[in-house]
Amino acid sequence: MPDTLLASLPRGEAPAWRLVLVPAADGALARVLSAATPPVLIAALLLALAAWLAHRLERRLDNGLARVAEQLAALEAGALETRLQPLRGPFGDLEERLNRMASALEASRRSLRAQVQSTTGELRATLEAVEVQNAELESARQRALEASQVKSEFLANVSHEIRTPINGIVGFADLLAHSPLDAEQRDYVDTIRESCRHLLTIVNDILDFSKIEAGKLVIDHIALDLRDTVEEVLSLLAPAAYGKGLELVHLIYSDVPLKLYGDPLRIRQVLTNLVHNAIKFTPSGRIVVRVMLDEELEGAVRLRITVTDTGIGLSERDQARLFRGFSQADTSLTRRFGGTGLGLIISRKLLEQMGGEIGLQSREGEGTTFWFTLTLPRVSGGDEGEAWISPLAGRQVLLLDEEPMPRLASRHLLEGWDLEVTEAEERRSFLSLATASRRWDLLVIGLSRPQLREGLARGLFPRLAGQRAPVLVLASTVDRSELRMLRQQGAAGALPRAVRRQTVYRELCRLLESSPAEAGRKATAPQAPAADSSHVLVVDDHAVNRKLVTTIARQLGARVAEAADGRQAVDACARERFDVVFMDIQMPGMSGEAAAVEIRRRHGTAAPRLVALTANALRGERERLLAAGMDGCLIKPVTTAEVAAALGRSGADEAADIRLDALREALQAELPAHQQALRAAYRSGDHERLAAECHRLLGAARSCRLATLGAACERAERAVRAEDRVAIPGAIAAVQAAIRDCLTVDPAAGRAS
Repeated sequence: MPDTLLASLPRGEAPAWRLVLVPAADGALARVLSAATPPVLIAALLLALAAWLAHRLERRLDNGLARVAEQLAALEAGALETRLQPLRGPFGDLEERLNRMASALEASRRSLRAQVQSTTGELRATLEAVEVQNAELESARQRALEASQVKSEFLANVSHEIRTPINGIVGFADLLAHSPLDAEQRDYVDTIRESCRHLLTIVNDILDFSKIEAGKLVIDHIALDLRDTVEEVLSLLAPAAYGKGLELVHLIYSDVPLKLYGDPLRIRQVLTNLVHNAIKFTPSGRIVVRVMLDEELEGAVRLRITVTDTGIGLSERDQARLFRGFSQADTSLTRRFGGTGLGLIISRKLLEQMGGEIGLQSREGEGTTFWFTLTLPRVSGGDEGEAWISPLAGRQVLLLDEEPMPRLASRHLLEGWDLEVTEAEERRSFLSLATASRRWDLLVIGLSRPQLREGLARGLFPRLAGQRAPVLVLASTVDRSELRMLRQQGAAGALPRAVRRQTVYRELCRLLESSPAEAGRKATAPQAPAADSSHVLVVDDHAVNRKLVTTIARQLGARVAEAADGRQAVDACARERFDVVFMDIQMPGMSGEAAAVEIRRRHGTAAPRLVALTANALRGERERLLAAGMDGCLIKPVTTAEVAAALGRSGADEAADIRLDALREALQAELPAHQQALRAAYRSGDHERLAAECHRLLGAARSCRLATLGAACERAERAVRAEDRVAIPGAIAAVQAAIRDCLTVDPAAGRAS
């Protein structure tokens, strides 16, 4: 056997172990094997049993974990109703706990679902209620808009209807005031006029307010002179200010451009309201209007205009009540001072439409400063040009004014013409300077209302009698008798402080023996051409417009003939040969365009140069007229430079300001006829005639540089031609009001008569 075992090993391999057999007897081996077999079998059996038990336990564990995993997966998937049948064993308790957790989750979900359904129902009900409310609010809003529209239209119609009889009362009261009356009757008439004007102001405010609320207020965009606008307001309100003994001062700073685009009527309306309020609420002291440059913009400027008074002032609580319709800071003020409180809210809304703002600074008992801003485009080249030489340059002026602000304003005005000004703050130093030297060319004395009452001038003039320098008095009065008395006492000239600067300039030129015609002479201006150089025909149906162009042409050395309509122009060209014809466009009978066509048809290449004159400043009008065959086009008001250019010459606008008073005097003489013509055309419903009359008056107003009248005429003409029956009555009433304002202003002194 050993040999056999050894032989069974592969040959050549060295076994890792070696079996060593000890020879024994066969019986012993059998006994050993017999004894070892039972334990081995038992061990094998026990091992097999342990393996079976282990396998069984493993299967139970796997099954239990699988059941738990299956329930957890179901719970994770949202199947909270899944339950296990608990089995006996180690997983029974765990399965019970899982079942209880699933029940709790399911109950929680049911509760949450019920709450969500309840909340959703409430939200749905709320949304439905909101939708109903929105529908009701929209319906209410529509009704409110309709009611507001009806209210605005009602106010506008009522205002128009009220204005008509008021205008009649005012007109006939004015006529009555110029008739022979005793003192008592004159007092009654003055009371009627003042009451009607106050009522008319209220009606105008209501009309403007209704237009603004209805969105029908139109803002114009035309060329304006800011200085004229400010001076016009102050000259019209000066009587009220001086009547209360107040000083009225305006300062337009030198860096402010004056030629701008905007709505002069609305700017004037805002400024008038603020200055009027300042006068009304200032018992004593002064009112100062300042115009300042706030910011330079590309092609435009932002201006800040302030109105400062020394009046009653406002508390912070009262300030919060301003700019509200039909309210004033203190209701007791309504009874004391009158007014509806509409003025400020209208001013705010007007400024908002013009892109501006309004505000105030005030302290109770210390006065108020109202300010507003405006952004206005520049007129191209309006404030540019060659250097101007003032004929007053270098003249020595001694200025006496004991009021600081009026003295500053006077100095600012005088230095604008290159006068060399020396100030005296009180009369003693003034007399000392005036009598110590004979170098003065002019003595200027500013007198306040108290000084006028005290007779300050009577004490000064005798002590100045030996001086060669003339004395000019700028007094806080518009009373002609007071101004005449100052001249009788020894003043060479006497003017109101609130007077237009061209009036002051003309008076300075007269006193200093300088020709007013030199006012606009430029440094490089050539000599006037010879008198026989051109033959000119001026055609215009309005005498004021003809007078302006005729005067300019004659100053430029031309021989001038005149014609009042197109047919006369055609006949004149048939009789004489003209080099240039200045042709108004809109004229009764044969229009300027028709006359130009007829002249060209008759004369062909020998026709004169035809230059259109039109008050229509709308964009495209110039191009339309040139395309229609005109050789040139001038927009009224024309200047010397424009007429000179049309005549093919170089020239300066040297006399434009100086001619204004003469032109305005001529226009004033014609204004009553314009009033009658407008009234007749309006009452007869003849819109074509009404538009033509507005256009005629528009040209004259622009020639005289009456911005308010011109803007009112332009607006009225536009409303009539558009057949806007709602706007026509108010527009015509505005023209009539502007005419009345012009009739009550003395063009020579810039004052209300």
